[in-house]
Amino acid sequence: MTMKTSISKPLLAGAAVALVMTAGGAAFAQERTTIRFLTSDNEPAQVEALKGAVAEFEAKNPTIHVELEVYAVAARLKKLQAEINARNAPDVVKIVPEERLVWGSQGYFASLDDVYKSIGEDAFVPGTVVKVDGKVYDLPYVINHFSILWYRDDLLKAKGIKPPTNMDELKKAAEALTVKGANGQISQFGIAYPASNVRQTSLQLAQFMWSNGGTFFDKDMKVTFNNPGTVAALNTMRDLAAFAPPALGSYSTNEVADAFALGKAAMAISSGALALRVIQNAPDMFANTKAVRFPAGSAGSFFFAGTNSMALASEKIGGKHIPESKKFLTYFLGSKYYRDYLLARGGQDISPLKSLVADPGLIAETAIYGKRPDLAKVAFDVSNTLDFDADAGATFSGGTAKSGGQLNPYIAAVIARNIPATAVQKVLIEKMSPADAAKWGQVEFEKTVADLK
Repeated sequence: MTMKTSISKPLLAGAAVALVMTAGGAAFAQERTTIRFLTSDNEPAQVEALKGAVAEFEAKNPTIHVELEVYAVAARLKKLQAEINARNAPDVVKIVPEERLVWGSQGYFASLDDVYKSIGEDAFVPGTVVKVDGKVYDLPYVINHFSILWYRDDLLKAKGIKPPTNMDELKKAAEALTVKGANGQISQFGIAYPASNVRQTSLQLAQFMWSNGGTFFDKDMKVTFNNPGTVAALNTMRDLAAFAPPALGSYSTNEVADAFALGKAAMAISSGALALRVIQNAPDMFANTKAVRFPAGSAGSFFFAGTNSMALASEKIGGKHIPESKKFLTYFLGSKYYRDYLLARGGQDISPLKSLVADPGLIAETAIYGKRPDLAKVAFDVSNTLDFDADAGATFSGGTAKSGGQLNPYIAAVIARNIPATAVQKVLIEKMSPADAAKWGQVEFEKTVADLK
């Protein structure tokens, strides 16, 4: 393995630190084609699974070499944007939903229609494969969401509190579970959730907003950020922050998981990563760790669930080896190492393939859900969910969310600029009123749209 550090001109935030790995160091007599695979799936067990897949693929295809480039989550987009601008894009790239339309419609990705058909159009969970202009430009390999309300069952029972099912109950529970020690200082906070200036906070705001009937855009792509749902969402997040750790404004997924696992917070909104952190660092707490669906707002319980997908760079942005890249993508989704990848984070990554998403054998093997079907039932429930790309014109009625059916050409830039997350920070850190933060966000959204027209 070799390691190099690469620092690019900042497009978002943070330096790009990459691990560039090869599966083996042996010299090959015959010339090999090298395909580059860029991802931000950087947890050790994920990397090991990917390396295993690369090694087996190369053994079966000795004329192809896969160079695995692993970046920090915040650095992936910056690196990819820089490579696209330089027309030197990696052959295989990880993307998230809001990037699909903006790059696919510009011809930056190669069509995967043939790969989709070879795997089987009905092999995927409905809604996980999304076409752009009638073509498939990316194939999902993971469904994930960060919308589970985790709670300490023992602490709730000690206070006579039932698991919250709506926002009012959530706020009351957070207040009741905030406890002061003998010295008058808070020894236990009621709740933790992502609130730093990152994508995770934008999606937290989105699901609070959707649950109150609001959207970022309408079906005609008109900005609707300044709406009653956004104001209600920011009000709730502000109210909850009063019962959260003081450093909440610097919290993303890992910090939220740590706060819960260390006993600092009695409830937390997060992904399955939280339960894995409890298993690893506070195993005695796991029996009392329980979960419920994201609490309902005035419109219902609607939360974020999105896919991570693989796309292939077209020749337009420097893609050089499309047939070989298609071969690797097809191999990976059918390999035992893909199964290992799904197990790498304890089960929090859900497969979009029907054959695996409900596979009891796979669920039984996961560290989180193997002996806790109660948790699996909550974590694998992705009903009434949206992602950023499905936000425009979405409607909420009778407890059901319906996408507006329009792919949004502006949302990728809005999320990349962290505008929703910044609106949250303006309320929590700068003490701006939720109404004023919604107005501020409306202006910033509109500026972004104007920049892209």
